[in-house]
Amino acid sequence: MRTISQSSIWMLVFLCICAFALRSAFSHGDLWGDEAASVTMSLRPLGELLSILRTAEPHPPLFPLLLKGWIRGAGTEEFAVRLPSIYAGTLIVPVAAALGRRFNRGASLLAATMTAFSPFLIWYATEARMYAFATLFGTASWYWLVRLRGESGGSIRTGMFGQLISRRIHVFSGDRLSDTASGADRWRDGATYAAFITLALLSHYFTLFVAAAQALTLVAWWWRDRAPSAWAIVGLAVGGVLPAIWLLGARRIASDYYGPAPGSLDLPAILYRSWSHFAAGWSVPAEASIVYGTLSIVIGVYGMAHFVRARHAVLPVSLLAPIGLALAVSIARPIFQERYLGILAPSFLIATAAAATTSPLAFGIAVGASTLAAEAHGLLGLASGQFARSEYGQHARRLNALARPGDGVILTGTSQAPLYEYYASQDSAGLPVYGIPSVPRDTDGAIAAEVVRAASEHDVIWLFLYAESDYDPEGVVPRWLIANAFRGPEWWTVNGRLRAFAPVKRVSANEQQSTVRIAGTTVTARLPTTPILAGRFVPIEMTFSNRVFSAQRIRARLLDDDGMMWGEIDDGRSYSGETERLLIPLAGGAPPGHLRVDVALLAGEGSQASVIDHAMVGSVQVGSSDRFWSGDIDGFARSGARSGLWMLIGSANSPSATPGSHAYVTTVWRSEGSAAEDVETRIVDRDGRPIIERRSSLTVHAAGHIVRIQTALPIRTRVTPGQYRVQTRLANESAAAWIEAGQLSVAARQPVTSGESPSVMLNALFDGFARLRGITVEPHAGTILLYWDSLAETDRDWNVFVHALDRNGAIVDQSDGRPLDGTLPTDTWTAGDRIAERRRLPTVRGPVRLRIGLYDPRTGIRAHVDGPTDDAIVIDEVDFGD
Repeated sequence: MRTISQSSIWMLVFLCICAFALRSAFSHGDLWGDEAASVTMSLRPLGELLSILRTAEPHPPLFPLLLKGWIRGAGTEEFAVRLPSIYAGTLIVPVAAALGRRFNRGASLLAATMTAFSPFLIWYATEARMYAFATLFGTASWYWLVRLRGESGGSIRTGMFGQLISRRIHVFSGDRLSDTASGADRWRDGATYAAFITLALLSHYFTLFVAAAQALTLVAWWWRDRAPSAWAIVGLAVGGVLPAIWLLGARRIASDYYGPAPGSLDLPAILYRSWSHFAAGWSVPAEASIVYGTLSIVIGVYGMAHFVRARHAVLPVSLLAPIGLALAVSIARPIFQERYLGILAPSFLIATAAAATTSPLAFGIAVGASTLAAEAHGLLGLASGQFARSEYGQHARRLNALARPGDGVILTGTSQAPLYEYYASQDSAGLPVYGIPSVPRDTDGAIAAEVVRAASEHDVIWLFLYAESDYDPEGVVPRWLIANAFRGPEWWTVNGRLRAFAPVKRVSANEQQSTVRIAGTTVTARLPTTPILAGRFVPIEMTFSNRVFSAQRIRARLLDDDGMMWGEIDDGRSYSGETERLLIPLAGGAPPGHLRVDVALLAGEGSQASVIDHAMVGSVQVGSSDRFWSGDIDGFARSGARSGLWMLIGSANSPSATPGSHAYVTTVWRSEGSAAEDVETRIVDRDGRPIIERRSSLTVHAAGHIVRIQTALPIRTRVTPGQYRVQTRLANESAAAWIEAGQLSVAARQPVTSGESPSVMLNALFDGFARLRGITVEPHAGTILLYWDSLAETDRDWNVFVHALDRNGAIVDQSDGRPLDGTLPTDTWTAGDRIAERRRLPTVRGPVRLRIGLYDPRTGIRAHVDGPTDDAIVIDEVDFGD
């Protein structure tokens, strides 16, 4: 009897550490629907849990009972409930190595390596589900069955690559069980086999096909050798007792519930997904996944062929028989899913490893390297963070942070109820919840009636759209709400959407009305006159007439006097109706005061959309509130620092900036009383010297209310690149320490100084801080170059305007905006800067007059100019050519 070498043991330990680290690293993030169902079900009283498992849950009891006990000690956080699966997924590695050793010693550690790094196995070992346990127990049962038989991999030829591995790593030099093991040893092995097949059958019903494959194996052994494996037969029989008793009590699952109706699943599509995802998981491009999938099947079949030729058919049977049986049953009752391949994955990876270790050296290295390369590609995709299972918690946290009494929740379909229960119960808003439709795929009239009843009771309906194709495939719920309510934006996550609606009949009748023209279309807008609390919604109804374009997208924004945006809805769809009702979300913490409502018509899709025209249609009054949602602020970091009657909840800022740009800083404060204060925000260098400082006002109406301050800090053109700190404090607390609010990296930029000379000299002085040295006209390009000299610093963010005037003084074309297309605001200029910027006047032809000046976009006030016109400089007879 030979033993396992010490080097092999340490190698296996190293692989287990890697497997655990990978599974732990990829186990963070929100639960998805089935995981939430596992957790919420395990929190039920034991009697209720067993009743659900017998009558309504299509899975055996082992994992829910194990999870129930685990939760009592470890809690219900996402990582905590996934940890048992991580442990089970890690233990699959040594079990795969042991099973591989039974078939082909050279393949043992290579199979363990592939198992440790398999994206497919990692994905299902990081779910709070039973798949890792079913894989672990199923693979272990195969090991003990083969061990009972006394099967050994010595009869399968090891190729040069396998011999190289064996020599370099000393792979498992032998077996602890000889073919002449004692009866006591076989009794213990038989009992262990019975235990593992019992655990497998109580983990997942798919393992019934694993047990059937093992029964076929026993029959094949008897048929081939006429030598029955008595202990294996007894072990399988004993192992089936408890599962049989359970199935008898849960017979409704098998007879009525388990599996959808025949023809309702696309089995070819499921097989295609299984083929393409098995080798590298879900995180690689589709083209690469097809290549990897095809390569893995070819290699796996090649490896299994070696076992068949050596009369070692156990491994092919362990893989192919369960799949074949499941597919055969699925013809009458579809049950096969791609995730079930995870239960069989170790057998396939052993065959893959055998294909490498039984081949010539070069081919074996190519096989092993290609398989591990596919796995590495999949792991890199997972590490990118773009392949989360779920982000449902974001929706629930937004709801809990912003919803108010009087709101209601509609869940489209019962499958998301566990998710809502898990996440919305955390800091719960305690809102009424409606599962609509209550009957999946009900008639349109029945579904609409349910929505009517819910909408009549609530000021705002929060609609959670999740798996709606299974419950409301015609979209009756959202269609009714869009037609009969003000609609808010769609907040998307990887597995669902959240949208707010305000039923028309529940919206206040007090309104202000204005009529404007946007892109030639007459728009009549109606806005509320009553104050809107921060964190709520601004309803806006718009009627369109004389439409110039047949279909356009609508965007509505809430803007303050500084141009800061406090709410937006970009409807994302073209309108064609005469009346549109939108619900603009007002940011939590928006300061009290008035906000302007800007409506724009857009053309194009997504990020390629462009503004055709826009106009201000009115304003709304904002009241402070205690509502705030940090998820809308990128990089938000919580603080908790206190100053006087205020607490800094947290802050965020631009991570980087360049000289001549703005760094944006957001601070969020909570008041402990009705108070008005000023807040100072500044940027300091490494030595604490401030380079810029701004002051803002804090005002709330009651204790506990929250105010969000958004500050644009200009980075002057002469600021030295480097690392800076963002600080804030209450201005009235002169002795108060500055609170650290973030870090800012200032990168270098190209010099802004222009030494060119204009063709037309002007030397016009603007407000004492800047001089327009002159202009150069580029007639064929339809552009004009403006040459500015900065004489002193200004705190104003001026816009430049250029008007082309005909002989009667009418504007024929114009250009306005920040200098250099917004990349060099005037409040970042430093004395001595010489700036050249190009302005386009594409429609101008022939001789025109030019009017050039600066204006403050917040107030519309123009900068004073030394000259006869006072607020602009006029240049006569500039020729733009034909």
